[in-house]
Amino acid sequence: MLLLLLLLTSYYQIEPKEVGVVQRFGAYVRTTDPGPHLKIPFGIESVTKVPVQRQLKMEFGFRTTRPPHAASSTFRRRPPPSR
Repeated sequence: MLLLLLLLTSYYQIEPKEVGVVQRFGAYVRTTDPGPHLKIPFGIESVTKVPVQRQLKMEFGFRTTRPPHAASSTFRRRPPPSR
């Protein structure tokens, strides 16, 4: 039973578009690549998963009128805010 608990608190999986940041008692220890990994159990080490391959987009002054997967985008001016 103890071995099962040890394994469940040690194992973690990093997805393909993420990296894992391992911390020991809150201090940075290492960065792990995608795949299965083990850490020190029982809360000594913790893992934060960071999505590094995701693109975030902000638009200023223009609004995209085509879907984001289209080859090129068309833009139009935003109407002035109504008062």
